[in-house]
Amino acid sequence: MKYLIFSDLHGSIESMEIIQSIEDKTYYVGDIIDTSVIKVRVNYKEELALGSIELYASDLEISIVTEANKSIITITYEGYSKEITVVLTPIQLVDFEIVDSLSDLVYYVGDTVNTAVITAKAVFNNGSELLLTAEELQEVAENLIIS
Repeated sequence: MKYLIFSDLHGSIESMEIIQSIEDKTYYVGDIIDTSVIKVRVNYKEELALGSIELYASDLEISIVTEANKSIITITYEGYSKEITVVLTPIQLVDFEIVDSLSDLVYYVGDTVNTAVITAKAVFNNGSELLLTAEELQEVAENLIIS
């Protein structure tokens, strides 16, 4: 297909289609959505001729509205709009392990056990990891019991 490129679009827009989107990527709650890769094709009519032009994100007006589990991206050019809905995957704990524990220490009857040396690692579905101290583990446990 041959594209007519004009420095100014003087005709009327017939349609707009998204030719490069961001819907294929997995986004997690809290992620920043990269709209810079969006590309659209605007089809227009100028007098008796039809034409089209490809536009990149920098040529477009892009707005994002985020709700609980999705972001709605509105792409606008010359008053014509298209929407993309991106599903936001909740961040979930997928693995939990104790990395430093009391097992290598020797305690005798009557000793006070020092739980402050316990450290755990939490791994989440978005690839992030978090090291938790004994104090933080205690806080997490208390919050789990309350909720």
